[in-house]
Amino acid sequence: MKRIFRRLRHEAGQSAIEFALMLIPFMFLFMAILDAGLYFIQYVGATNAVRERARCAVVGGAMDSTAVLEDIGPETPTHTFSPDPPEVGGSVKISLEWTYEWIAPIELLGLSGTTTRTSESTMRLETDEFDKDCS
Repeated sequence: MKRIFRRLRHEAGQSAIEFALMLIPFMFLFMAILDAGLYFIQYVGATNAVRERARCAVVGGAMDSTAVLEDIGPETPTHTFSPDPPEVGGSVKISLEWTYEWIAPIELLGLSGTTTRTSESTMRLETDEFDKDCS
């Protein structure tokens, strides 16, 4: 019986060390899953905002109105016409370049801490009257 207790006494800190060793990969995996979810939310939000702005522009929203070119988060969208000046049947392209800052410390792996993406939407111009407010 004394042998069993003596043996247990020598392994007293083993579980704490194993926990500490497993905590680092677990936290990295948890932060990667969280980052992927937040990145996807921002991607979908930017894409939807750009599509809504393009739709507003093609149904008669003023190209310089706040409804079309209002800031999306910290970034400002841009627009182009094809042909320029716009004609019915031509296209309107709204694009937004946005940046995501990663939460996980991926710089430790030699990767950049930010990712820059561009969301674009191109639609056919349906009217030549640009006086509607899309809000």
